[in-house]
This record gives sequence, C-alpha cells and structure tokens, in this order.
Amino acid sequence: ALGLISAADLAPRPVLAKAWYAGANKPFCEEHMYQTPMPGHRPSHGSSLCLARSFSVLLVLVMLSGRAQGQQDPHQRGVLTLNEVLLRISRNSSAHSLTEIRKIIDFKRGEPMSREKAVRAANSLRNHYRDNYYYNAKIKWSVVPAPQPGWVDFVLDIEEGPRGVVMELIFDGNHGLADPMLIETVTVKPNRNWWTRWTGNDVFYPEKLLTDHQLLEHAYRTRGYMEAAIAPPSVQQTQPFSVRIEWRIEEGPQYRVNAIHLVGKLVYPDDEMREWISLRPTDLLTPMALVQATSEARWGHKTRGYPDVNVTASWRSVAEAGWADVTLQIEPGPRKRVRDIKIEGNRTTQDRVILRSIDVEQGRPYNEADIVQSRRRLERLPLFGEVSAEVSSAANADECDVTFAVKEKNTGRVQTGVTAGNVEGGGVLLTLSDANFSFHPPFRGAGYRLALNGQYGPKYGAGDLTFFNPRLWDSSYYFSVDLSYRDIKYLDNSSSRSFGPILQIGRSIGRYHQISLAYEWIKTDVYDIDTQALPEFAEDEEPYSLASMMAQYTFSTLGTRFRPKKGVHSTITAQWGNPVLGGDTELYSAEFRSSIFWSPGWDHIVNLRAAFSGVESYGSTETVPLPLRAFLGGPRDLRGFSFQSVSPLDEEGNAVGGRTAYFAALEYTIPIPFISWMDGSVYYDVGNVTEDAFDLGEDAPVSDVGVGLMVRAENFPVRVDWATPLEVNEGDTENKKGDFVFSFSVGYDF
Repeated sequence: ALGLISAADLAPRPVLAKAWYAGANKPFCEEHMYQTPMPGHRPSHGSSLCLARSFSVLLVLVMLSGRAQGQQDPHQRGVLTLNEVLLRISRNSSAHSLTEIRKIIDFKRGEPMSREKAVRAANSLRNHYRDNYYYNAKIKWSVVPAPQPGWVDFVLDIEEGPRGVVMELIFDGNHGLADPMLIETVTVKPNRNWWTRWTGNDVFYPEKLLTDHQLLEHAYRTRGYMEAAIAPPSVQQTQPFSVRIEWRIEEGPQYRVNAIHLVGKLVYPDDEMREWISLRPTDLLTPMALVQATSEARWGHKTRGYPDVNVTASWRSVAEAGWADVTLQIEPGPRKRVRDIKIEGNRTTQDRVILRSIDVEQGRPYNEADIVQSRRRLERLPLFGEVSAEVSSAANADECDVTFAVKEKNTGRVQTGVTAGNVEGGGVLLTLSDANFSFHPPFRGAGYRLALNGQYGPKYGAGDLTFFNPRLWDSSYYFSVDLSYRDIKYLDNSSSRSFGPILQIGRSIGRYHQISLAYEWIKTDVYDIDTQALPEFAEDEEPYSLASMMAQYTFSTLGTRFRPKKGVHSTITAQWGNPVLGGDTELYSAEFRSSIFWSPGWDHIVNLRAAFSGVESYGSTETVPLPLRAFLGGPRDLRGFSFQSVSPLDEEGNAVGGRTAYFAALEYTIPIPFISWMDGSVYYDVGNVTEDAFDLGEDAPVSDVGVGLMVRAENFPVRVDWATPLEVNEGDTENKKGDFVFSFSVGYDF
C-alpha cells in the first residue's frame, strides 16, 4: 500500500523490479529498493561512490537533522519528513543541471515522504530523460535512514545510457511483404525530416517495439503466412545520435485452404452445415478466417436450439507446399427449449414494457438470434443505459432460462434556457418531459412519453403537449397525440397564429421501414397582412381551418441522428384536406425528402440532401392560403438567401409563395483541429420555387455556397452559417450575388 513511510518501512525488503521490452535481449529495469544500511552508517559529503556502469550519476538527497523552530518532531507523529535537499554527482556529468533535476522530482523541504511520492519522482525523472532522447535511461531509487530519528535520505541512481533517434529501420528475410508495407505497419519509424523533429514525433520509446512485434505478426498472419516467425529486434547505436533497428523475419509459406473437414457429433447434414460457413477451398488461410468459420458454425447451432455448442478450429499443412486442411471439431451438446424468461434490474419500469420488446418465447427452441435482436431493441429504448442477456441451465437437461438484465436511466428531464436566431429572434425556452410516464401512481414505469414544450419571444411563440405510446395495447403499433400552438410574427408582410391537434398511428416494418397515418385539424388566423405588398391575400385575414389525413412512409438506415457517417434517411408524405373531415379548406399536397450520408475516412462526412414538395387547392378553395404556400431561403435550405425570400414575385417584387419547391445540397464536414466539440463544413445549395403545382417551371434554379460551424451537442445541436448567392432570380431585390448571409439554427436537418 502506498502512504507515508514509517520506521517499519525501513525493514529489509526484496527488490521489486519491473521490466519493459527493449529489443536486442537487453531489457531496461526500474527498481524500487528499500535497503537497511549498516548501523550508524551514512554517506559523508566527501565520500566517493562508485557505480557499476559508466555514464551514471548518484544523487543523494541528504536531510539535515535540524528542523524549523516550533515544528513537532515528525518521528513522534510516525511521519518521515524531508528537511533539506542536497544533490551530489559522483562521476561524469549529468545531461541536466541540478536545478532542472530539482524541478523534475519536485521535492520540497519539510514535506512528508511517501512511497508513492518516491515512485512518482523516479518515473518523472525517467520520462524526462526519455523525452530528451535518452531512450534507454534507467532509474533506481532507495530510502535510507538518517542519524536523526524521523529523517531519511532519498537516493536516486541514474544511468542515462546513449542518446539518439531512430534513423535506420531494417527488415531482413522478408520476401512476401515489401519494406514499405512493413514500415507502414510499425509505429517506430525512421525519422529523416525536420517535421518529425520539430513536432517531437522522433522520440524513441523502446516499449513500442513490443507493439510493433505484434503488429508485424498480425500483418503476416492476416496475409496467410501462418508460420511466420519474427525475432526480437536488434537495437544498435550506430552514431552519437543515430539508432538502427533491425527486424529478422522468417516468413515461411503463404497458405491457402485445401479442404475443410467437419468432425465430432454432427446433428445436421454435412452439406447443410457447410452452407453456414463462408470459408471455402482455395481461400487464404488466416487466423481471422478460422475465427469466422468457428463463429459461423457456432451461430448455426445456437440459432437452432443448441446454446452449449462448442466449436474448435485447427489446421495442418499437406504435402503440397502452401496448402493446408482445416478441421472444425463440433460438440453441439443437448438441444434445449426456453423454460423461463427472467427480468432483472427494473426497479421502475414494468415487466410488460420489457417483455413486449423481447422476441424470445417460453416453450420454443432456444434461438440466439432472438436474444440478440431483443437485446438490441431494448438498448434502443430511451429507458435503459445498459442491457445484457444471459443463458443458464434449468433442472431438465433439455431446458434453459434466459435472463435480461437492465440498468435504468433517469428518464425525466427539465430544461430551460434562452434561444436566439437570426430569423425568429430571441426567446426563453422551457421543456418538461418524461420517457417512462404512467397514468397510475407513481406515474412512472409504463413506458409512455410525455413532453411539454414552451417557447416565448417578441417575434415567436410556441407550445406543444405531446403524448407518445410506443406500443398501443402492447401491439407493434405506436400512437401519438400532439397539441400545438404557434404565433409567428417574424415574417415581413404578415403574421399568423395557429393551434390544433395531430393524432398519429403507425408501425415499423422490419428494421428500416416505417408507415404512419395521421389526422390533423389546424385552425389558422392570418393577421397584420401588408395589403399594399400582398393585395391578393387581403381576404386571407379571415381565419380558416384545415382538417386533413396524412400518410407517410419512412426509410432509414441511420444508426443515429447525431453525426451519422453512413446511411440513408428518406420520407414520402401525402396529405388530403376536405370539409368532410371537419375543416373548411380543400387542398392536397405531397412531399419527398431524402438525405444520404457517407464517410471517406478521417472522421469526415459527406451529406447529400434533396427535397421536392407541391401543394394545390381544389373545390371551393380558390387559392392555397398564404401560410401553406411554398417558400425557400434560410438556415434550413438555401442558406445564402434571406428567410423565405425565394419564391415567385408579384409586380412589386414581393415574394408571394408558390405551389412547388425543390431543393438539393451537397455538404462536406470535417472536425475542427484541436476543438473536439466542433465541426466545420463547406456546402453548395441549389433550388427554386415555382408558381404552378407539381411543376419545376422553366426558370433556372438559384444557388449559393457557404461555410458552417456546428457544435457537437447530441440533444441540442447548434450551427452557424455564412453563405453567399451564386445565382438569384430575375427581379429579386433582396438577395444579391456576393452578399454574405449569416444564419443560426438549432436541430437536425434530413
């Protein structure tokens, strides 16, 4: 145990040594020595201490017997204390001044002495030497008592060793893998340019050679050289500041699979089991191929009722050089069915909430695929931080129990803050939510999601009360109710106020597909219309209500909404409004949105987004109401244009909205160096709005380019953009080429 050293710590103890791999069969050691000297012996100031190796320095920290006036005798407290430090050099000169060494070990007069402090000082000094190119520096330390009770001497024995950087890296015996490939594999590389020296990447740490040994073995094994032998490297000091590392390699033959043999107690036909295994004759023989073949054979049995199956793989070379036979030894064990399903760890969540997400059924044959799928489904719920599944034997040999253990998360959330945007202005925000709500005391545990959101500002007000049941009557359908209120005052020529409910029911189909059907009733009041700018919409100040049915299909392969690196997210929505549903507005609309993500590597992301929408009135509704018409421009689409400024224009040049909108964007995102919580991007946007419904029109699209900064906050993603138009519509007086538009937004765009 580390702590303060007492007199008992000075009793004779064995030397503790720890060795690291250094190559050339010459390990370096760090020894922690607790020694008891001869009674009454103490090195004098003028003694000459000889060390076993050359280029060594002995630093003796002599604690004088005097102590500060009024200080309690440390021996009476059972504590050993350093009083004053004296450094002596026995032979040769040190690479560092005594002042530097004092700073490195950080020992101060009057401080308590502990074993932990001694180890830390020795390690700090060793690391300092090695960071200054003394790659084989060795540090030994010991503690010896001083004549005065309660005081000790701390001794550091330093062997600096040679100084240098790796200038030569030699591979001997490699024929199948060329030198450039092997150099790319290892971490210790030759340093031959000023950049590595300037950045400090040329420091040689010998323990990295152990990692390189493993990397080289892995490189050969993964290419079929199953018998490749790599000797410990030779480390040689060739010049005063130059180190050469030499690897000796015996590659052996590169093996391919000659034949695959299945042996043991086989419960399925040979041909059927071979279909489970992807390994085929003539394939390259690698450790990964053997592991995969073993896993596939095991999985084939575990998904057919054999949870205790054991599969081992072996190989042997055949007469013809470079070929080998693979043998899979299979012991399936008894076939079992599930006797009981147990739930553990759910102190709040009801068992039925968990069981309805589990595919495993009592009485059915054991199936590992059902367990894996069930565990993943539980992990996707917002209720649990950790989910595990275990299989245990039952009393009967042909039965087993499956236990799902969960660790619940805190599902309640209260959020408040200040919002700001270049479009809607500032405001205050309040959110109350719970992802595990129940209608019965203690009002938690049923898995319902309830949220109350409110936002208020001079230009924008909003409120939402949302209830979501992910499993309606424990079925595969979900159900939601959303009561919403909006008061929009930030538009130039009009304002609008709307409220109403949306009821939605839907379900997932497989892993990537989702369908839903919704009923919406929204009452909208358009007010403060600038009749001079928009004379054709003067009659829209009369409130109107829209009752409609909406159908939506979603296809998504994204694993996460937060910074996805691959996948597709697409939605198709159709809407039909008619007075028979309870409103007074007749119209229909359709929308398609898609977003594709791909990463070329280095944590970079390429995103391609596209959207198309159209709306048309019919029957007694002569024209599409102003709030339902299509506009583009702003942080969600054309970022180089003012908010809702892209649309057909009237004779006065005012944007009046259209009935068709299309948009596309290509964006390249990279991490900001040295700022782990921020990304940067460059992008190109293109699109336009036309007057006729579902018609792209004849006018050329408008476009812009820009740059953006995004804060990596999963629950509150924030981004700012600077963009400028490349092409604008004829007659557009608000947007001009070369003018930069700044925008600020919160949330995800798909």
